Amino acid sequence: MNEFDKLLNRFAASLPVKAKAKAKAKAAADAVGDSPPQDTDGSAPEAEHDEIVATPEATLDATSATADPQPAAADDDSTQPSEDVAAASEDTGESLQDQQLRAFQERLSERLGKAGAARQTKLGVQAGGRLWLVELSEAGEIVAVPPNFAVVPLTHSWLRGLVNLRGSLHAVTDLADFLGEPPSVVGRESRLLVFASRLNLNAAVLVDRMLGLQDMAGLRMISDPDGADAAEWVDSQDRHWYELSLQQLAVDERFLVAAR
Repeated sequence: MNEFDKLLNRFAASLPVKAKAKAKAKAAADAVGDSPPQDTDGSAPEAEHDEIVATPEATLDATSATADPQPAAADDDSTQPSEDVAAASEDTGESLQDQQLRAFQERLSERLGKAGAARQTKLGVQAGGRLWLVELSEAGEIVAVPPNFAVVPLTHSWLRGLVNLRGSLHAVTDLADFLGEPPSVVGRESRLLVFASRLNLNAAVLVDRMLGLQDMAGLRMISDPDGADAAEWVDSQDRHWYELSLQQLAVDERFLVAAR
């Protein structure tokens, strides 16, 4: 053993166990004229670190490669509301439920009008001490009298005011007062008879009470509407009935101009 080998062995004996292994490996490599593989810090790799460990980046890349492709974008039409829903959502001043109820009442009024024409049936009301007959096709809603009206100044006394019916303002006329009778006193049986929508007039008349459907077959006409202001009938109980045409009121200038 030469002097260099002696110094090397003495130096290796003074090193820790791990450093001794590295020194022996270096000495063996020098003996064969080759250098051992180096770590990034210049030392030989240890056996316990020989296995390959995937990095987080590699794991993410592998997950992306095996993941399901993104679902196709939904069809534009599937995300768009239908035309009916869009129309119903417009600001019309009344809720969708009110619109549906109004449409139902209009359809019901039309059906009642057709049935009444076939059976000669009319709607009976009482106002100003008189009994009146109204064509079903001219009548719209029948609603309870609200506690208050929006009073319109500088108008005739028979215009009770304005009332909000399902989002629309309606002018309320005291029918008895309009016809020259004493004004009606609002009571439990009082009702508002609303004009049918086909008359194109937001109006209602105040009546004392509703008398239901009247079969015209049981009434006898005693005055011709051509020779009097209104047709007149008498029933089996000798009660007199008079015709009330809401259609004629809707075009009556005196009824339309309420200003004094």
